Amino acid sequence: RLSAPCKEAPAQSVSIAFKLEARKTGKGKHAFQIVETDGKLCIFFPAEKETTQLKFHVHAPFISTVARDSVPHSNEGNISLRNQLVKLLVASLPLLRDEGFLTTDFLGVLPNDPDALNKFYVPFIYRVVNVMKTQPLVPARSGGHEAAQDLTKPAGRIHEVIADSDLEYLTDGEHRLW
Repeated sequence: RLSAPCKEAPAQSVSIAFKLEARKTGKGKHAFQIVETDGKLCIFFPAEKETTQLKFHVHAPFISTVARDSVPHSNEGNISLRNQLVKLLVASLPLLRDEGFLTTDFLGVLPNDPDALNKFYVPFIYRVVNVMKTQPLVPARSGGHEAAQDLTKPAGRIHEVIADSDLEYLTDGEHRLW
């Protein structure tokens, strides 16, 4: 769970929470990885009718409907809280990378299809994509992380024949890694 102070109510916070799952790493050892979950929006309680389509949970002191089962998307306070959650997610990516959670599997947990999300939650996608283009947050095939703009996605299995060092030569230094 990652939290940040709420701009509107400093005594409260906005939070995002990922589901961790243990996996065997060999020799009886276990490690944790972040996996998809049916993301819920919470306002101190789950808003049962609010469908985020995110694969992680979000929590903030949203203004709810009278039935307390959803949040009005046109409310300026809710828009501000959503934007704070987006900033929190983006700020958490380097921390997740440094802790070893930012893997190729984790990329599937991040929002990446604008058509699958309710319009209210689409800013999550655009901010994540923009930061991953320019900061070293995308897992490289040879290890580590690079900015997406510095990577090349291989077609088929060409990466098995052309090494990273050859890729830099072939692209006149434009792309360094698969």
